[in-house]
Amino acid sequence: MNTLKSKILYNTTIQVIEKFIIYIIGFVSVALIAHHFSALGYGIYSTANNFVVFFALFADWGIGIIVQRDLLGKSTEERIEFIGNALSFRLLISLVIYGIAFFSLFFINYSSTIKTGILILLISQFIISFGPTLMSISQVHLNTIGPTIAELAGRIFAIALVILIVVYNFNIEYTFISILVSSFIYIVITIFSTSRLSKLTLKITPKIYKQIGKDILPIGLAGFLGTIYFKVDSVLLSFMKTTIDVGLYSLPYKLLEVMLTIPGIFMGLTMPILSKTFQDKDIGKLKDITNQIIGVMFTIALPMTVGVIMNAKKIILVIGGKSFAQTSTVSIFGYHLQANSAEALQILSIAVGLSFMSNIFGYLLIAINGQKQAFWRNLFVAIFNIVLNLIIIPTMSFIGTSATTVLSEIITLSVTYYITCKILKIRFTIPKLEKIVISTAIMTIIIFIARNLNIFAIVLLGVSTYALSLYLTGGIDKEYLKLLKTNHIS
Repeated sequence: MNTLKSKILYNTTIQVIEKFIIYIIGFVSVALIAHHFSALGYGIYSTANNFVVFFALFADWGIGIIVQRDLLGKSTEERIEFIGNALSFRLLISLVIYGIAFFSLFFINYSSTIKTGILILLISQFIISFGPTLMSISQVHLNTIGPTIAELAGRIFAIALVILIVVYNFNIEYTFISILVSSFIYIVITIFSTSRLSKLTLKITPKIYKQIGKDILPIGLAGFLGTIYFKVDSVLLSFMKTTIDVGLYSLPYKLLEVMLTIPGIFMGLTMPILSKTFQDKDIGKLKDITNQIIGVMFTIALPMTVGVIMNAKKIILVIGGKSFAQTSTVSIFGYHLQANSAEALQILSIAVGLSFMSNIFGYLLIAINGQKQAFWRNLFVAIFNIVLNLIIIPTMSFIGTSATTVLSEIITLSVTYYITCKILKIRFTIPKLEKIVISTAIMTIIIFIARNLNIFAIVLLGVSTYALSLYLTGGIDKEYLKLLKTNHIS
């Protein structure tokens, strides 16, 4: 048992470290592209990327989750047959979805550069679409080092190519080629490492196909609806406004995505604790654990949101350069105003803070078997997001999409909290709320006084001040760290 625990902990740690490194690499890559190609070039890059990622949401039907669940308990021969069917099922879905994406280009009024980028990225996305299924096989064998190395190798090679593109002043199309090469490296290493764990073939068995199709439908729909409004706004913006508008919006949105990795990592670590506690029917303990998680999340979310709002202009200038300071005309309640990426980042940072909290109750809802309620919540939020974006993008542009994201997060948090409390018949609180607020207020004052310093000095000073204030006021929750250490694997 101890060996099993060690393997699980080792693989979990490796994946957390890998995700952290990958997001740093991605962050640096985005900064290089944004600086070099300006808001217009980054708009071209983002339009092509968002279009392909949007279709990728249709293609991702949770087959990897089914593989991870159903391989356990099967004999070697049964595993090989099931994997073969899962891979061929994945292949067929990808061919259909990305084929539709390809033919849709004939009816969309994008520039030739954007269409070229989309074609290259469609090939790239098709190649890596098998990755989650292969990763699930590695996870079942508790050996994820292969896919981890594969993804790191691909990302490192991609950023090396981006650096060459910047140094030698190649055009924007080469950034798409760098992603394609990265995808090829990733999938080759992943296939090689996974094939050492299990035989990989393509099989079509009607009985297994029927079972896979039945199992992935609710998971795929829930996943699609849960993520669609994170991408559909950028796609709608590219249809209804200029490429520069897309660029001005996509850079701060990319920062949002990076910040949202934090709650994902935290909740991934605590999900087993929540599930086990609910299975043990210890609702009192479940409430205490959830309150501790809420405290930790709020401790991070509040100062992060305030800090980003106060320093949005400096952050955008450092990451994107002066071209992202250019403005676009937006109309708010009849008033014509000038807005840029900094204003979008300020609004989106509020969505980040809300998402930190909604992630808690989203994971908790799954842990207490509330998938059905989560589906209807996701459906409502997705429809709300799309309809509101269609209404306000023509006048409010990327400021409208930013505001819609915030409203969508408010609805998600409110509905998820209500459903969770109704199922469990309990209410939750934010531990040490006043200490967190006081520490954030002190940090805010210090940041305001130091506002003329560069952004790196402000971040260092802000984090140090906040951490010291938390320590002095007793706002640091040591019980959460103790909880992870003792209960993560049981």
